[in-house]
Amino acid sequence: HAYKGRTPGELYHDANRAFERGDYETAAADYQAYIEARPGDTDGRLGLGKSLLLKGEAGEAIDHLWVAYDAEPQDDDRAKLLAEAMYQAGETQDLIQFLRERTEQPGRIVDYMELGKYAALSGLPDEAEPALLTAERLDKGQSLEPQLALARFYESIRDDQTALTRYRMAIYLDPENAQIKERIRALG
Repeated sequence: HAYKGRTPGELYHDANRAFERGDYETAAADYQAYIEARPGDTDGRLGLGKSLLLKGEAGEAIDHLWVAYDAEPQDDDRAKLLAEAMYQAGETQDLIQFLRERTEQPGRIVDYMELGKYAALSGLPDEAEPALLTAERLDKGQSLEPQLALARFYESIRDDQTALTRYRMAIYLDPENAQIKERIRALG
């Protein structure tokens, strides 16, 4: 047993310390022991899920991250961790369905950005493009991220002309950005 005479509070504290040190093996063992003592604690589940994900066990992390997400579905960080675990585990269909559902509720920019990002990473450009365009439309051209996401997306599908247009829109929002200037030079 991983308890070694420790109380649940001590287990949780030790798990958090191990996680902060980057010792995900110890963190996962201590979080596991903690949630055995306190099965309803979703922060313990979150810690275990993150530890498993960072030690390369995305498939194992998913169930714990679902429990953590279900407890606080409005928490974008929990949603992003769950999405990343699904992506790393190769659960593309579940991932895209999960992210689509997140766009249906309030229809927030961040949700469309995540759907676009993971759809593109999963080789689904027909899913990615409308999501990223919707994020950009909701943003009304006010911030850099939707423009950069679209530019990178178009570059990834070898549509350099449209990528260049998006980078030019981005440079308008951030005229001193050296990385954007470099991409414009490279494409233009």
